[in-house]
Amino acid sequence: MVRFHGSAHPWKPYEDTIRSLGTAENTKPSRAFAMRNPQLANLDFRKYIMNIQPPHPAEEWSGELLATKKCSICTQYYPSYSVGYLPPIPGSEDCLYLDIYAAIRKSKNTLLPVIFWIHGGANLFGSGSDLNKTLMMDRDVVVFTFNYRLGPFGFLSTGDSVVPGNMGMKDQSLALRWVWNKIQNFGGDPKRVTLFGFSSGASRGISIGGVALAPWSRMGQARDKARKMAATVGCPTTCETEMVNCVQTRPANLLTRALDDYLQLNDNWNDIAPHMLIFNDTIPPNQKRQVAEETRKHYLGSEPIDRNSIIPIISMLGDRQWGYCMEKAMRLQAKRNKCPMWTYVYSYKTMYSITEALMRQTRKLGVNNGEDIYLVTVTPLMNVTWSSDVQMQQILLDIYISFATHGEPRMPQVDWQPVNPYDKYYHYLHIVDPQRIGMDTGFDFGPRSLWDRITTIEQQTDRIGRM
Repeated sequence: MVRFHGSAHPWKPYEDTIRSLGTAENTKPSRAFAMRNPQLANLDFRKYIMNIQPPHPAEEWSGELLATKKCSICTQYYPSYSVGYLPPIPGSEDCLYLDIYAAIRKSKNTLLPVIFWIHGGANLFGSGSDLNKTLMMDRDVVVFTFNYRLGPFGFLSTGDSVVPGNMGMKDQSLALRWVWNKIQNFGGDPKRVTLFGFSSGASRGISIGGVALAPWSRMGQARDKARKMAATVGCPTTCETEMVNCVQTRPANLLTRALDDYLQLNDNWNDIAPHMLIFNDTIPPNQKRQVAEETRKHYLGSEPIDRNSIIPIISMLGDRQWGYCMEKAMRLQAKRNKCPMWTYVYSYKTMYSITEALMRQTRKLGVNNGEDIYLVTVTPLMNVTWSSDVQMQQILLDIYISFATHGEPRMPQVDWQPVNPYDKYYHYLHIVDPQRIGMDTGFDFGPRSLWDRITTIEQQTDRIGRM
């Protein structure tokens, strides 16, 4: 299931002993199980780089583990435009922990559906604690959340064996394997595991605001970006080994700040369009201007770019990063996969909108990416007190939990049709507000003709680069 643009259970200490792991104990509704991974906690950035070291399973311990301590989030960068409820570079390298939240079962013979939450944040920021577990625990589910390495700690790569990269993805893979092996100890059903992710996030999956074909989901020119980051912190770039040896001596906060400098550099490099529309690394230099001009003409015509251009620019970004790739990915997956797939388009704007909070204005700019998931996550940006917002919150939870439980999203009095990849029109559930939810159709999300041409150029460039 992809999004494009009950009664509460009592809480008590979990009494079952996990063989070879000891006894897990919960404390209160806001934090049930905090299963720490001591072996990962001892790793630092130098070891990640020098040993090219993916995460390793935790060593066994004897006796009881009092899993009540709130663990640190991973070292990360918060963009300068984000609201100031966290320091610019919060977190610690000692961050690879897994938290488990399990509802009390009516019978120990009954296994509950499992939600495996992968937090978003463009692989730069966020943590497993973003999810509002208290809301989830009003339902019959087991919820797993975890942290994974971010920014240069999780995704820096030299494009070779020196730093192969994707350590953050390997953290996710290990966490999922841990869940699969231990899930029944917490009352979870290994046959009903739903991956639940937002933005940059088993047998089933719910993807909120992101698909595999999104241009921001892949990093091109990894080696060049690693060299630029190394140069920013004063390290040589001619030899990968020497570069890495130098980078490993730099403190974590300096490396994370270097990311901010590099993003600002991108914003002012050549033309802003290749960076804003994420084709700077995928379009040949001699065609970048042509693509930028064609895109601008389509969305802005001959109008100058000023304060009044924000709506067409938002449409441009939304089509490039979500609309076009969402429809394309869903049609391709529906053709190749045997399992059905569903889409919903979310148009409901909360009383305290994320758009206004981030952009500090009240202009009607539409619904922000992630506005739906923020209703069911913990964030200071949302104050869910208005009755309509609370109602929408419960509707979204019903959708997610029904999918995790039954393998399909269920909506009362709505025949939610799966994607038909061969239909000219794209069918989706349109969520306008709590009272207006029903099937709708669309054509040419994107618009497809423009972005198909750009994608063709990118694919040709990629094939040439691999020859």
